[in-house]
Amino acid sequence: MDRIMETNRNKRKRATPKGAKAPDGSGYLVLRGKNYQARWKVNGKIICRSLHTSDRETAKAELARLSVPRTGLRDRDAMMKLTRAMSAQLSDVSDQVRAASIPIKQLFDIWQQSPIRGRATGRTLESYRHQLTSFTDWLSGVYPEITNARDVSQTVAEEYITHRRNTRSPGTVQKDLNLLSAIWKSLALKFGLEYNPWHPDRIARPAAKPVSRRALTDMECQALLDTANATQRLRILLALDAGLRLGDIIHLEWRFIDFDRRIINALPTRKTGAEIFNPISERLKAALLEHRAKQPQDEPHVFPDDLKRLRTNGDPESITHEMKILFERAGIETTQTDKNGKAHTVASFHSLRHTFVSRLMERGVNPYYVQRAVGHSTMMMTAHYDHSAAEEIRKALDIKTPRSKKHELNYRRNGKNS
Repeated sequence: MDRIMETNRNKRKRATPKGAKAPDGSGYLVLRGKNYQARWKVNGKIICRSLHTSDRETAKAELARLSVPRTGLRDRDAMMKLTRAMSAQLSDVSDQVRAASIPIKQLFDIWQQSPIRGRATGRTLESYRHQLTSFTDWLSGVYPEITNARDVSQTVAEEYITHRRNTRSPGTVQKDLNLLSAIWKSLALKFGLEYNPWHPDRIARPAAKPVSRRALTDMECQALLDTANATQRLRILLALDAGLRLGDIIHLEWRFIDFDRRIINALPTRKTGAEIFNPISERLKAALLEHRAKQPQDEPHVFPDDLKRLRTNGDPESITHEMKILFERAGIETTQTDKNGKAHTVASFHSLRHTFVSRLMERGVNPYYVQRAVGHSTMMMTAHYDHSAAEEIRKALDIKTPRSKKHELNYRRNGKNS
């Protein structure tokens, strides 16, 4: 019996190769009784599997089959990272190749699907399309050979902006540059295009001009209300007491007006799509109820007649002109002429929204609440309407700070006047 056990131990020793301590992933054979067993190490742990054969050559072949997919398992993570990196590089190269063949006419669709597009909708989005069309039309006329985005060089960009400076206002040129720069940025994100000829570092933006439309005084607001008819008066109150844009007023539906809670509830603005929540003042509530009483109960819109007056592209040009005439009848100057003889709009229907925001800011309402009420996409837009900061700074500058006697003496010794 002892001789049999010794013989088995010797067989196991002979079956196990000298390199039994093989590297991770590679395996070796061990004879267990009559059958061979495959063993290999993975991350320091020994794994065993019976091969169910006593033939050494068959066992070696099976061991080789089992070992192949396990070789290098300890480096699997590193290999996976390398594979992903190589795949990303190949993808980048592929994207840049595709970018070379992107037609100029597809730029708007590409930008519209980009995550950096923002929340612009409705008329604002259409105005962006019109801005880009102005560029593509100019490009096809001056450089018909340029059909790909990558072929728009710095020289081409500068020529276009020079053309726009000669035919459009500084504000329009700045909007053009911002839009084109954003579109090329979307190409950089999607296709790896590195060159942006419209970037502020390459083309300077025109100097920002002060806000043309001003807030109205209380007397001007009252004059407007006294001069307006019932429909015009309701439009004015929705802008003056709720801060709505004219486009949102024209498309306003009764389902967004909660008379019990006195709130305009979750109205999505047509410009940005943001939902606004505005309280309804007593005089606005009374005007809305009076207007509602004159309409059929199944009418969903507050101003159905105004909707019929819109142009095919949604432009409320006739209503805007009507309100401009109302402003002039109320004695409010709507335009001013600058030193170059060019007329600028200083008061319009949008001035009522401007007045709404300015009044809230001047009365100390939290700017965040104001932002939510008017649907501004950023706090910077709300601060754009705040005149109180400039007024406080001006007052502070007008106050003479008293100097100490020592400070005054030093000024006089140095020959400086106080």
